[in-house]
Formats: sequence, C-alpha cells, structure tokens
Amino acid sequence: MGVYKDAILNFLPTPTKSHYVFNLRDFARVIRGVLLVPASCMSETDKLHRLWVHEVYRVFYDRLTDPEDREKFFSIVKTQCQDHFKVNIDKVLGHLSRSGTVVDDNVRSLFFGDYMQGEVKAYNEVPDLKELTAAMEG
Repeated sequence: MGVYKDAILNFLPTPTKSHYVFNLRDFARVIRGVLLVPASCMSETDKLHRLWVHEVYRVFYDRLTDPEDREKFFSIVKTQCQDHFKVNIDKVLGHLSRSGTVVDDNVRSLFFGDYMQGEVKAYNEVPDLKELTAAMEG
C-alpha cells in the first residue's frame, strides 16, 4: 500500500501527464499479480520480493513518462523494500547489476522468472495447462 500512497502523492496528473491517475484498482492489480503465482513456487522470500518489485513496476512504473519521475519511483520502491520488507534492494536484485549496486535501469531488466544455469525458469510454471488457464479465468 505504501507504493500506492507514494504514487498518489508524488505523481500528480497534469495536462501533459493526464495518465498519472492512480487508484485502488492499481493496488489490487499488484496484489492479483502476486497471487497468480502458486505458493509452492515462492519457497524463498527473495523470490517474493522480486515478484513484488516486478508487479509494482508493471502497474505503476510503466505509466511514468518522465525520467525524473522514474528515478523517483525507483527511490520509492527502494525505500519501501527497506522499510516494509526489511531487505536491501541490492541484496534482492543484486544479480541484475555487475557492480552489485542496483539502479533503475537494472530493475527495468527484471524478468518474471529466474535465470539459473543457462535456462530461464518461470516462477509460475504449472505442470497442468488446464490448471493455469482455470486460475487465470477465475
């Protein structure tokens, strides 16, 4: 909820940014995106943190058009990770940066999955396609 509140306070709509309108549906989209992944795939807390970052970027960040606004949003996400999850974003997303210090450009390259031993393994792999389809429709 912290990212939602910060987005409302920091990214106000203007004539050139009329799409900067955020509401509770956006917060619900983040929650829904997180809940689409089966709990069995979230055995590590770092995966959940990466998924949450992915979802808030998908819902909020993708609407931001100004580079300064994007940097501000990265700062908000970084602060929220530290304050609410008690985890440093460099620890959670350090694999995206060669230096180990995560910046906004690194987070934008976050893929909803995990790169392990030369293969991309999606978090939301479900053995039965019917089960996945039913989960998406319901």
